Amino acid sequence: MSKTETEWDLLQHEVGYIAEDFYEQGVRVLIMRGPAAWCAYVGIPSDHPLANFNYDDIPISCHGGFTFGGEGKKKSGRSEGWYWYGWDYAHCDDKCAYDVDDIGKRFCRANEKAWTAKEVKQEAIMVAWDFARLKKLAERIKSK
Repeated sequence: MSKTETEWDLLQHEVGYIAEDFYEQGVRVLIMRGPAAWCAYVGIPSDHPLANFNYDDIPISCHGGFTFGGEGKKKSGRSEGWYWYGWDYAHCDDKCAYDVDDIGKRFCRANEKAWTAKEVKQEAIMVAWDFARLKKLAERIKSK
């Protein structure tokens, strides 16, 4: 196994591991290990006017675009009472856990990006700032 394989923090954790759970600009941010890659989510209270939209309708840019929208569920690691919009790091040119067997052998190209939780957090903070602007706009529209 190469040095970068052993240093890839994703493989150090089980699926569902929560690496980060914090607030940025009034938006809850969650970073967790998915089945193949890191996943990131921005959350708002379930009763917020921005909740329950199709994630394709949310005009926010993030790595690969939003791939999830839904209510939090205890089993999922995403807290209940929150509506979550999420994205993942399992796209073209991203290194994925399903490409590594039990002894660390790779089955895909070696030049794929092995995203770390720290890198995902950096992008998630930027997404949260954009999402916070949209959140405030939705609140203003609803109050009129």
